[in-house]
Amino acid sequence: AMKFGHSLRMAFRSGYNIIVFHGDPLSTEPLFDPEKNDRIIDVWWNNDSSSRLMLLFAHLVTRSRLWKKARIRVLSPTQNPDLYDASELLDQQLDDTRISATPRIVEKIDFGTIITESADSDLVFLPFRIRNSMLTDIEGYSLERVLTRLPSVAMVMAAKDLDLDAEPEEGSAGLLAQAMDHLHDIEKRLARAQV
Repeated sequence: AMKFGHSLRMAFRSGYNIIVFHGDPLSTEPLFDPEKNDRIIDVWWNNDSSSRLMLLFAHLVTRSRLWKKARIRVLSPTQNPDLYDASELLDQQLDDTRISATPRIVEKIDFGTIITESADSDLVFLPFRIRNSMLTDIEGYSLERVLTRLPSVAMVMAAKDLDLDAEPEEGSAGLLAQAMDHLHDIEKRLARAQV
């Protein structure tokens, strides 16, 4: 484990983004079940480069035939006592990416919250750190306590930030993108008005 962690640390220092997949071979079969249509992908969002990379990976997973109906949930902690404002901010960040995902505000990202929220999901994207050549969660604790209680997990650590803002193109494609954005804004306002 130390040698593996050291190799990952060297790759990270060389500027490589890292993704480590963990899954129990006995429980990964549902990942490839063509009959399963109600898949859930959780992305644990910390509004950093790893979060944006995880969201991109989750979106790419939904581009596959088996996962095209999967629902992406983005779980984010809040320090803000006003949950509505925190939810609106996360919703706006997701809108900017044009990736279809459901925002969910949680109190914090810790062992108990992750287990409670993601134990029944099909695929979980978690950020991780490397401390003393060991893989840890963002609190600095061993990942073993979380990994054994979750379904398949993709742990991500981004070396470089990426911009997920989907800028409209020029010409007719740009006009179409602007029209789609305007329609999306109107649909959101209508949904809020009906509540």
